[in-house]
Amino acid sequence: MIKILVVGDSGCGKSTLVNLYNGNQTSVGDEDQMTDFVQRTIDINGTLLYLQIWDVANQDKGSSSLTMQFSRNASGIICVTDINDQMSLENSIFWKNNTSDKTLPCMIAANKYDLVEELEKEGQQLEDFQQEKFLNLFAKKHGFIGARRISSRYNDGPEELLKTLIDEIIERNSTLNLETGEKEFNPTALETASFRLGPIDKSSIFFQEKKSKIQYREPPKKSGCCK
Repeated sequence: MIKILVVGDSGCGKSTLVNLYNGNQTSVGDEDQMTDFVQRTIDINGTLLYLQIWDVANQDKGSSSLTMQFSRNASGIICVTDINDQMSLENSIFWKNNTSDKTLPCMIAANKYDLVEELEKEGQQLEDFQQEKFLNLFAKKHGFIGARRISSRYNDGPEELLKTLIDEIIERNSTLNLETGEKEFNPTALETASFRLGPIDKSSIFFQEKKSKIQYREPPKKSGCCK
């Protein structure tokens, strides 16, 4: 199983992003419920893996214990920032480090890019912290594996960002084959006692618990246009 945690300041669009990964199907549950996750399957060289994307909602720096709690057994992190809010970018350093494993691969998702994209296309100068070059330098300086400007509103960039993160997770869980001299993915490194690898079974716990916050969805189908 690959477990990815979505963190960041309130109001940056974490839940909207997670719902995109859920095929735009809003999860059922109480508004005051603090955590939720969506589930998909991914095929890596013929091996099916469960992919869980966790949304830790309504958190701030003063009450961030849930982030630490739910980061256990995580494989990676997406830190969502607001491209119009420089402080949310600065706070991404806190969210990255507020985990049980400081070495987890972490991507910055600079959300709401649609609000500044037209200005950039028209040749207007964006703030430094809104520019792609600055974001990549910031990510490298603070130990993120990368940064990407995205628009959850128009579903522009989330899948590419997720693929970058998963590729890094696969790389970190690959071992060198001495016979071929090539690295090979080792899926058992991501296996836990609760989630076994293998084909999807509709009688499994994931389908039995549909009435709970657990949701099973196939990857969202791409539309005909990018926005």
